[in-house]
Amino acid sequence: PDDHDADNIGEEHRLRHRYIDLRRPKMQKILALRHKITQFTRNFFAANDFLEIETPLLITPTPEGARDFIVPSRHQAGQWYALPQSPQIFKQILMVAGCDKYMQICKCLRDEDPRADRQAEFTQIDLEMSFVDQDDVISIMSEFASTLFKEVGSIDLGDLPQLSWKDAMDEYGSDRPDTRFDLTLKDVTELASKTEFKVFTEACQSGGSVKAMRVPKGAEQLSRKKTDALAEVAKTYGAGGLPVVKYQDGEFVTGVAKFVEPIKDELIDALSLEDGDIVMFGVGSYRVACTALGEVRLAVARELDLIPSGLFRGLWVVDFPMFDWNEDAKRWVSEHHPFTAPLESHIDILESDPGNCLSSGYDLVINGAEVAGGSIRIHSPEVQATVFGLLGLSEEETQDKFGFLLNALKFGAPPHGGVAFGLDRLVMMMIGTDNIRDVIAFPK
Repeated sequence: PDDHDADNIGEEHRLRHRYIDLRRPKMQKILALRHKITQFTRNFFAANDFLEIETPLLITPTPEGARDFIVPSRHQAGQWYALPQSPQIFKQILMVAGCDKYMQICKCLRDEDPRADRQAEFTQIDLEMSFVDQDDVISIMSEFASTLFKEVGSIDLGDLPQLSWKDAMDEYGSDRPDTRFDLTLKDVTELASKTEFKVFTEACQSGGSVKAMRVPKGAEQLSRKKTDALAEVAKTYGAGGLPVVKYQDGEFVTGVAKFVEPIKDELIDALSLEDGDIVMFGVGSYRVACTALGEVRLAVARELDLIPSGLFRGLWVVDFPMFDWNEDAKRWVSEHHPFTAPLESHIDILESDPGNCLSSGYDLVINGAEVAGGSIRIHSPEVQATVFGLLGLSEEETQDKFGFLLNALKFGAPPHGGVAFGLDRLVMMMIGTDNIRDVIAFPK
């Protein structure tokens, strides 16, 4: 079958006859690329003294963020197994067991709604190392990622710098920033508080933020119809709307021009505005203001064709918060997962100031997509019990759900950390598709 013909055939029809769909040259190329990635991965980590160790698929349920798939037990009525969302706890126990470097290409199963880049059953390149710190893990994983992309995909990732979570949110409005284009956000909360614009002042008075983004020469390129569509993007991510203003002939015009007039000179200076620019504002709590404007940033880049084709840029995002406050549940939730260690320099404020405690989590982001995530783990049973308590788990629940892990840690766990790469996402990125079903032989 010809690849061109497939564009005119519905995906459901192609999947029903997958055995024919897979004959297409494009699909054969994808299957071959996936094979090359897994082969390279095994060879690379074997050469670095990692052991490939399998972990089970029928496990006891442990809360890890998504819904478990469950399998009834035939031998014990009313009991069931869960399918693993990841091998997280097993690989930590392997570190206690003296397997200093572990690797596995494994299936992970999560009962969550499918998306273009997510399905219920997916594959991870799963890794863990003992007696390491964050720099050790990032160093070897950077070497793996850079060499993999170069040798298998003929892609140069360039340097893989580190950017703190706070700087990523401040500058790009995202914890997985796309750095292939230059649009950045600025905090203008202090300036916004000087206006009489109720949207700004209410956010400022409630401890929220006002972020601004300058779009060079955007006044002509972004019509009212387009900025209205961008406002819908901002609303999707929790903002009340998208205040905008154009800067033309030395004056602010349209939109919220009359409201920002009192801070005109300061705003021009803060954003280095030039004639023909347009300014967009993200307003709300800190996370909403950043995220809403960050998503608008991506939409503007697509609309104005600012993303260079064929360019790949990666970075590590580090220094994540340990916790995020869930307003509905009125409790802390883990930013990564409950086994992530706090930074050593922040362990003293873990209990007293959990909202400002930073973790030793790290994500590898390429072209605005998270392709790997990991952390240094908690190896102290006392610290682990404290984290479970902060997450709202009683001592009884902690023992019931995680007692085996806490017991294992008591037998002398080494400092350890690891990372998991999304194999499907690596293939998607190298092949240039945004549909995960394209890179799995028999997708859901």
